[in-house]
Amino acid sequence: MKRRLKQKDIEKALRIASGNVTEAADRLGVPRSTLYRRIKQSKRLQEVLEECREVLIDEAEAALTRRVRQGNMSAITFVLKTLGRTRGYVERQEIEHTGLHELNVHVHIVRPEDAAD
Repeated sequence: MKRRLKQKDIEKALRIASGNVTEAADRLGVPRSTLYRRIKQSKRLQEVLEECREVLIDEAEAALTRRVRQGNMSAITFVLKTLGRTRGYVERQEIEHTGLHELNVHVHIVRPEDAAD
Protein backbone atom coordinates (compact mmCIF):
# COMPACT_ATOMS: atom_id res chain seq x y z
CA MET A 1 0.00 0.00 0.00
CA LYS A 2 1.33 3.41 -0.99
CA ARG A 3 1.70 6.04 1.66
CA ARG A 4 0.51 9.56 0.96
CA LEU A 5 3.31 12.09 0.98
CA LYS A 6 2.97 14.69 3.67
CA GLN A 7 3.25 18.30 2.57
CA LYS A 8 5.88 19.02 5.21
CA ASP A 9 8.03 16.17 3.82
CA ILE A 10 7.71 17.58 0.31
CA GLU A 11 8.63 21.06 1.54
CA LYS A 12 11.70 19.70 3.33
CA ALA A 13 12.83 17.72 0.28
CA LEU A 14 12.40 20.77 -1.97
CA ARG A 15 14.43 22.93 0.40
CA ILE A 16 17.23 20.36 0.71
CA ALA A 17 17.30 20.03 -3.10
CA SER A 18 17.33 23.85 -3.58
CA GLY A 19 14.16 23.60 -5.64
CA ASN A 20 15.41 20.83 -7.93
CA VAL A 21 12.22 18.79 -8.35
CA THR A 22 13.97 15.72 -9.74
CA GLU A 23 16.35 15.57 -6.78
CA ALA A 24 13.50 16.14 -4.31
CA ALA A 25 11.45 13.36 -5.94
CA ASP A 26 14.42 10.99 -5.69
CA ARG A 27 14.79 11.84 -1.99
CA LEU A 28 11.11 11.09 -1.46
CA GLY A 29 11.18 7.92 -3.56
CA VAL A 30 8.48 9.05 -5.96
CA PRO A 31 8.41 9.80 -9.69
CA ARG A 32 9.08 13.38 -10.69
CA SER A 33 5.62 13.56 -12.29
CA THR A 34 4.01 12.75 -8.93
CA LEU A 35 5.89 15.54 -7.24
CA TYR A 36 5.03 18.03 -9.99
CA ARG A 37 1.37 17.06 -9.66
CA ARG A 38 1.42 17.64 -5.89
CA ILE A 39 3.14 21.00 -6.35
CA LYS A 40 0.56 22.02 -8.94
CA GLN A 41 -2.25 21.15 -6.50
CA SER A 42 -0.83 23.17 -3.60
CA LYS A 43 -0.36 26.93 -3.48
CA ARG A 44 1.95 26.47 -0.47
CA LEU A 45 4.21 24.03 -2.34
CA GLN A 46 4.31 26.40 -5.32
CA GLU A 47 5.45 29.17 -2.97
CA VAL A 48 8.11 26.93 -1.41
CA LEU A 49 9.42 25.94 -4.84
CA GLU A 50 9.58 29.60 -5.94
CA GLU A 51 11.32 30.59 -2.70
CA CYS A 52 13.89 27.80 -3.12
CA ARG A 53 14.65 28.90 -6.66
CA GLU A 54 14.97 32.54 -5.61
CA VAL A 55 17.44 31.57 -2.88
CA LEU A 56 19.44 29.55 -5.42
CA ILE A 57 19.58 32.57 -7.75
CA ASP A 58 20.75 34.74 -4.83
CA GLU A 59 23.51 32.23 -4.09
CA ALA A 60 24.55 32.16 -7.75
CA GLU A 61 24.68 35.96 -7.83
CA ALA A 62 26.82 35.98 -4.68
CA ALA A 63 29.23 33.46 -6.22
CA LEU A 64 29.37 35.52 -9.42
CA THR A 65 30.10 38.66 -7.42
CA ARG A 66 32.98 36.90 -5.66
CA ARG A 67 34.43 35.83 -9.03
CA VAL A 68 34.17 39.37 -10.39
CA ARG A 69 35.97 40.75 -7.33
CA GLN A 70 38.69 38.14 -7.82
CA GLY A 71 39.20 39.45 -11.36
CA ASN A 72 37.79 36.41 -13.18
CA MET A 73 37.44 37.65 -16.77
CA SER A 74 34.65 35.20 -17.67
CA ALA A 75 32.59 36.46 -14.74
CA ILE A 76 33.36 40.08 -15.56
CA THR A 77 32.40 39.58 -19.20
CA PHE A 78 29.16 37.85 -18.22
CA VAL A 79 28.16 40.66 -15.87
CA LEU A 80 28.92 43.34 -18.44
CA LYS A 81 27.01 41.51 -21.20
CA THR A 82 23.95 41.05 -18.97
CA LEU A 83 23.72 43.67 -16.25
CA GLY A 84 25.94 46.14 -18.12
CA ARG A 85 24.08 46.04 -21.42
CA THR A 86 22.22 49.26 -20.54
CA ARG A 87 25.62 50.95 -20.43
CA GLY A 88 26.51 49.79 -23.92
CA TYR A 89 28.23 46.48 -23.19
CA VAL A 90 26.43 44.54 -25.89
CA GLU A 91 27.42 42.36 -28.79
CA ARG A 92 24.24 43.09 -30.68
CA GLN A 93 21.58 45.75 -30.75
CA GLU A 94 17.90 44.90 -30.53
CA ILE A 95 15.32 47.18 -32.09
CA GLU A 96 11.64 46.83 -31.31
CA HIS A 97 9.15 48.14 -33.83
CA THR A 98 5.61 48.56 -32.58
CA GLY A 99 4.17 49.01 -36.05
CA LEU A 100 2.58 52.35 -35.21
CA HIS A 101 4.72 54.35 -37.62
CA GLU A 102 6.54 53.64 -40.81
CA LEU A 103 10.15 53.01 -39.99
CA ASN A 104 13.04 53.45 -42.37
CA VAL A 105 16.20 51.89 -41.07
CA HIS A 106 19.56 52.28 -42.73
CA VAL A 107 22.23 49.91 -41.55
CA HIS A 108 25.92 50.40 -42.22
CA ILE A 109 27.97 47.34 -41.37
CA VAL A 110 31.66 47.78 -40.73
CA ARG A 111 33.71 44.61 -40.89
CA PRO A 112 36.57 44.40 -38.37
CA GLU A 113 39.14 44.28 -41.18
CA ASP A 114 37.74 47.53 -42.66
CA ALA A 115 37.54 49.35 -39.31
CA ALA A 116 41.32 49.76 -39.03
CA ASP A 117 41.45 51.91 -42.19
